[in-house]
Amino acid sequence: RRIPDVHTAQGGKQMIKSFYFLKFAHTASNDRDGVPVDKIYSIGFFSDKKKAMAAIEDYKVKPGFRDYPSSGFTIQRESARFDEDVEKSGAELYTLVHEQPTEDGYVIYRDIGIYPGKAAAEKRRDRLARGKAYKDKPGEFKLERWVADKELKWPRGFEDWEVEERLIDPRKQH
Repeated sequence: RRIPDVHTAQGGKQMIKSFYFLKFAHTASNDRDGVPVDKIYSIGFFSDKKKAMAAIEDYKVKPGFRDYPSSGFTIQRESARFDEDVEKSGAELYTLVHEQPTEDGYVIYRDIGIYPGKAAAEKRRDRLARGKAYKDKPGEFKLERWVADKELKWPRGFEDWEVEERLIDPRKQH
């Protein structure tokens, strides 16, 4: 499906670029009350799906990731509008997320989108903060900087208390 071209206020044409967002999720018991919680690890953005798939192969043997099924990896296609043609590999992107605390001490995360620069993400954040959808929701908006194919999170894996307990005390094996 072709997305129509959009023109900027200066008369230039915007370029729509797609990226692939790699995440890993698993369910673990919460240390506080034993209630299962979803833990999500955002790994990075890739300029094409093949690079994201190759990263899964690399990450699935790292500490933490290797302790859960590889079905926890997901690749989500995201698009951003750039005012100029840019090389996708190395492109600077910003994610915008709304974090809303709940009464029982948890946090609800809402992914809003990816943007081709900090200014674009801040503009969207400011517009949403004034709008109806988020006006009465406590919490805050967070921006996070990413560089496609270049800067990835969790390069050494992660430690998870639930896994650590099972490794230390074999009686806690599930």
